[in-house]
Amino acid sequence: MSPTDCPQPEVILEALAEKASGAEQADLLSHLEQCHDCQSQPNLAVALAAWQALECLDEQVISDDFELRLLARLQRESEQVSRINRWLQQVDRWFDAFHLPALAVVIALCFWVPMQMDSPPVQAQRWQRPEHSQSLKTHFPIQTEDALTFIIEINRNRS
Repeated sequence: MSPTDCPQPEVILEALAEKASGAEQADLLSHLEQCHDCQSQPNLAVALAAWQALECLDEQVISDDFELRLLARLQRESEQVSRINRWLQQVDRWFDAFHLPALAVVIALCFWVPMQMDSPPVQAQRWQRPEHSQSLKTHFPIQTEDALTFIIEINRNRS
């Protein structure tokens, strides 16, 4: 077959997924085994490799009571989730009932505790320069040129 005669990749993949009739599926599989153009397509190459790997596996048999056991397990898990949801709703109700009174208590404590302090109120004092620094010469506002000259002089004295 020429590349234009090859079936579309979607048709081949549907046939592999057993959506095609038995004869059509057999024709497509034999085409895939012989056609180098189809085998070189990356999507089909991956699908064929997966198909071949799945054919190597044994068919799994599901027991007759599988569905009943699955439904029972889902029911148990849904009961656990509903118990947790009921507990969370109860906690939420307690939170709704007590968060405003608790906030009022915290605010009251913030105002009440400073009033209960035994220490006398602090008096404001005027700041005074320490005695050892009284002799420092300060002129404000200081000029930028003067400050730069002063810094340059300090650097020269260090050298």
